[in-house]
Amino acid sequence: MNSIINPGVFSATFALPSGVVDSHLKIATAAQLKVLLYIFRNSNEELSTEQIASALSLHTEEVEDAIGYWAGAGFFNAPT
Repeated sequence: MNSIINPGVFSATFALPSGVVDSHLKIATAAQLKVLLYIFRNSNEELSTEQIASALSLHTEEVEDAIGYWAGAGFFNAPT
């Protein structure tokens, strides 16, 4: 199947480290990927676990697990 990206979708973008795809796309759960994408998309905001869970229709435990996964993978720094 040939896919051609619609250039119009690039009017609003955000950056994502290539390591997400290279090393984690195959092994991360759907919830972990959703949480990562949501956090990167809203990186200019301070988000609570509850806000993320509500926005993604996930349980707070799933969000906490996902944040732990990505922190362990080095994508998030420990809070200061």
